[in-house]
Amino acid sequence: MRQCQCGRSAASSLGLRVTHHMGLDVSSRRTSNPSVGRRLLTVVFGILFLLVPAAVQSAAPADPDIIDELKRNGQAEVFVSLREPPLARGLNLAAQRRARRAVRAATLAAVSPEDVQVRHALTTAGAFSAAVSASGLAYLLAQPAVVRVDPMRYGAGAAEGSVAQIRADAVQRRDDRALGVTVALLDAGVDVTHPDLAGSVIDEECFCSDGGGCCPDGSMRQTGPGSAATSIAHGTHVAGTIVSKGFVAPVGVAPAAKMVAIKVLNEQNRGLLLDWIRALAWIADSRPDVQVINMSLASDSVFAEPCNDADGYNAAFAQMIGVLRDRGTLTFVAAGNNGTDDALASPACVDAAVAVGAVTGGDRVANFSNSSVGLDLLAPGVSIVSAGPGHSTDVLSGTSMATPHATGTAALMLALNPALGADQLEQLLKTTGVSITDPRNGLAVPRLDALAAMSAVLNATSPVLGGGRPSSDCLVVWRLTPPNLAAGQTPPAAVCHDGDPTCDHDDIPGQCTFQMGLCFNAVDPRLPRCRTDAPIVALHLASPNGRAPSDLVDALNVVAVSRALPAVPLTDSNWCTAAIPFIVPAEGAATSRSVRLWAHAADGRTDSDLLRLTCLPHE
Repeated sequence: MRQCQCGRSAASSLGLRVTHHMGLDVSSRRTSNPSVGRRLLTVVFGILFLLVPAAVQSAAPADPDIIDELKRNGQAEVFVSLREPPLARGLNLAAQRRARRAVRAATLAAVSPEDVQVRHALTTAGAFSAAVSASGLAYLLAQPAVVRVDPMRYGAGAAEGSVAQIRADAVQRRDDRALGVTVALLDAGVDVTHPDLAGSVIDEECFCSDGGGCCPDGSMRQTGPGSAATSIAHGTHVAGTIVSKGFVAPVGVAPAAKMVAIKVLNEQNRGLLLDWIRALAWIADSRPDVQVINMSLASDSVFAEPCNDADGYNAAFAQMIGVLRDRGTLTFVAAGNNGTDDALASPACVDAAVAVGAVTGGDRVANFSNSSVGLDLLAPGVSIVSAGPGHSTDVLSGTSMATPHATGTAALMLALNPALGADQLEQLLKTTGVSITDPRNGLAVPRLDALAAMSAVLNATSPVLGGGRPSSDCLVVWRLTPPNLAAGQTPPAAVCHDGDPTCDHDDIPGQCTFQMGLCFNAVDPRLPRCRTDAPIVALHLASPNGRAPSDLVDALNVVAVSRALPAVPLTDSNWCTAAIPFIVPAEGAATSRSVRLWAHAADGRTDSDLLRLTCLPHE
């Protein structure tokens, strides 16, 4: 068993050679182009913001580490946090970015690029990194829009039969394996050739600036196949815990999920916090399909929480993770392995992140796992067996190993109900977890329980009863997502407008894609006379209204439903399918499609349920 001593290795010096100067070229020539006018207004807004009297804004302090680096090298690498424009909170994301660019441009307008060389400029968060001279540092510290100037800081991977411990194996037995969910992994990279990961990684990126460039091709930024390549175990192990197919290592928590692998650590498992922020910004800008993010990463320092304003990095993390959360993407972050009982590593300590600590196989809090009032979840993190480099397995311990259990469980829940919001999903995992008390501080934190979370998701989506006798109606029932679509009539019916995100689960104009499911031998208090102890021995499906499919759409719907049906005989009670997509075209007026399922029990009972779904044209 190996454990990474994160936070204990010394930070290496930077040798960045590539510079990116970001600026705005404003012309005085008249133009009728409204986009140019908006850019001019944005720049003027930024300049006016900088004219706020200095007495209203506190002076930014100089950091001793920056002074030491200037003395040694004549130049220092820094992370500059800018004050948020006063009106930014009321604007949409694109307008916020324009306002932040204007503030940065106005801040740098009067300084020589030789004194402040911008390396990476962020717009989703108000910050940039730069190489500064002594005079450049003095200039920045004197600017009213500069909140603070921090030295480059580092972090590392938080590394130190677990699927069964959180009962995810029971969820998988229903064939719920997170199909259709995309996860982003920020780590040291992934061995995409590992048999357990083959086909799971759909994109590779690299943000790795340490030493002038630590991407596989030696650059600071790499994209496409091979960008997340690595020879060390950490990232591959974490990826395996989420999506392993089980050929070499144990099956992961969410083996059908797809993964975007982003390398942000070097081959020594170290990385700049700046690169982690850049990767989050890229996800926000480029990957709207990412629904869950795994950050098995921890800063060298720990913080009392909430740490949103502890330094510039935490402020940027809070902005980035908050933006992602607002769009529905939840970020799970390792609590860190410093063994503290009153602080967490960054970015786990920011409000918008879900901080994950580690427990042993016996559900005792691991002695290395950081804890505090801000810790959100616990998961298995000791002696975890997962995929390793070179098509092998590896055994690691740490909060890095706990975090992907939470990420995978979240993916399972999103596959069951894609309409779950970020806040709703976090609350679901917390309220269904097993309470574990940390003896070091007396705090009780929920340990993941995937089966209990699944039950809560299914119970929230009330079964829709179809036709049948009171003794047989429980053989098959429909479930609809979201549950308020269910009319509870006979036959069950639901109506949705094309493009309504609360019920239309696609972005294709001209059709509605409903999310529905089926439950068999359903235990339901509305059916006290209905027996659930006789096996279901046969299932028959047809559409619409018992006839053969009338066109391609009907045929596709029949295939989608038939693929989700269980093998018979089915002896389980309350056996439910994963979410099933069901397409209804919007043909200029209200259009309906139906599907009918017959279930036959061994004791002779038969249940025939018809589901009718209607799509209305876009409002």
